[in-house]
Amino acid sequence: MSSSEFPILRTPARGIPELTDSAKKLQRNWKAFVCGSGPLAVDAERAQSFRYTAKAYLVQLRRGDGPTMLLDPLPFEKDGNLADFSALSEDMEDVEWVIHAAGNDLQCLFEIGLKPGKLFDTELAGRLLGIEKVNISALMEQYLGIGLAKGHAAENWSIRPLPQSWRNYAALDVERLSDLRDALEADLIKHNRLDIAQAEFEHTLTRGAAAPKPQTDPWRHTGNIHLVRSRRGMAIVRELWNVRDEMARQTDTAPCKIITDKAISAIAAECSDQRRVSKIMLSRIPEVKRRQALAHLDVWAQAVNKALAIPASELPPRTKPKNGFEHQWKWKNSYPQLHARYQRIKADLVSLSERIQIPYENLCEPVGLRQLLWDYREGGAAEAVEHIGEYDLRQWQCELSAPVISADW
Repeated sequence: MSSSEFPILRTPARGIPELTDSAKKLQRNWKAFVCGSGPLAVDAERAQSFRYTAKAYLVQLRRGDGPTMLLDPLPFEKDGNLADFSALSEDMEDVEWVIHAAGNDLQCLFEIGLKPGKLFDTELAGRLLGIEKVNISALMEQYLGIGLAKGHAAENWSIRPLPQSWRNYAALDVERLSDLRDALEADLIKHNRLDIAQAEFEHTLTRGAAAPKPQTDPWRHTGNIHLVRSRRGMAIVRELWNVRDEMARQTDTAPCKIITDKAISAIAAECSDQRRVSKIMLSRIPEVKRRQALAHLDVWAQAVNKALAIPASELPPRTKPKNGFEHQWKWKNSYPQLHARYQRIKADLVSLSERIQIPYENLCEPVGLRQLLWDYREGGAAEAVEHIGEYDLRQWQCELSAPVISADW
């Protein structure tokens, strides 16, 4: 049956909820959740394409057949601090939270005190069942026989008031989420994968609770930076990125709305051999000819000239300094034996994943596997396998992947 043949879920059964945007409304509406039964379906909406932060601007909650709550965190912020809904989490300490693609939402939920004690991730469950399309609409169609009206995923959820159509969309994301959870759990049991799924849910929850690791040289992730061929050009990218980041932070604006990555890399590639640049020179670069970027030409010129004045001995290297782990694409030339070992192990793990219908990325953490092979490149298989559990692999992953690693070493 094609998507068009499924009945479409277009409006919530209880109507479109109003925002819960005051302490009085929250106290009144929360009673239904405390007195309800079953898991708690949760979703969150952010505005990362428009805002600097990744905080939650709306949280959708639904339990059983009760009403859906659209919780607005903004009115609960105080003195520049995020809202704190820890008391709500305490009420639901023993309740399972159902979240689709929880890895995307857990961080912003934890920031406002919404901390599940138990988790069921419907997207991850679909992956562990070997389902190709695991977006919520596709899973709803496959397991519940209904389509889901979509259309507002990329909106600016920080604006107020929220249009009625957006609230409708938001409520639908949790309308049948618990039903989907039940259907997926039944399939996990049928395929003897519930224990595996629960281990992955727990791992996802633990990872979501951890503070994000600070990135080293985040400016090196600028789009199109591969076009920048010199250390001087890298210095220009760094200065422009840092200036843009500070502007974005101060104005709570997505960095790409101020000047795009493509424009930064184009400026660096174009101006790295100049002694000094002017606003006019920058305005002639095609990638800079956007209203937002043109509005701050003096800022970009100042940043570029600062980079041009840096002594050659202080310029950043073209590539990121090594931290003890060579990227695997360099192994073929520098470590041919390690490269061949990696290719053998990966190929057989991919074959295993196809046989048991669990994606390779879920069967064995690719980064963990590469780190293991790198760390024990001079050792033997027995020593490597003995320490495999230290590389972000869960017990079930170790049991499945260890024999392959040993056989292909």
